[in-house]
Amino acid sequence: MNQMAKGLGSKDSELLTDALKQLEQSKWFLWHGNVFKALQSIGDIEMDLDGGSLDEKQLKLLKTLREFQTYIENNASFIPNYGERWRYGETISTAFVESTVNQVISAPHGQETADAVESTRCPSATPGSHQST
Repeated sequence: MNQMAKGLGSKDSELLTDALKQLEQSKWFLWHGNVFKALQSIGDIEMDLDGGSLDEKQLKLLKTLREFQTYIENNASFIPNYGERWRYGETISTAFVESTVNQVISAPHGQETADAVESTRCPSATPGSHQST
């Protein structure tokens, strides 16, 4: 999403600056288990984008933000507060979560991403790859 937000305008663009700031805030809130504020940050970006005629890049970002918002809402009960776990001496491993969050926030969304995910889930069988007995 950061890549998509960077396409919103020039480096001095208020929309670009605000979108990047809100995305960074939502990431921080999610790391600290604050789903409510993360959703507020995402909602702020949506409101900024929803205020006028949108070009193709803005529409794509808006669609992705709405999908991400739905994902967070559906998985809110599974989002831990890593700061709290650390304070209580619980072992935490965030490598898989960090990878997922960074991939979602930073990756350009498109067919390539969907194809890559699908190919890791279901590697296609090559003709003649099975042996007869």
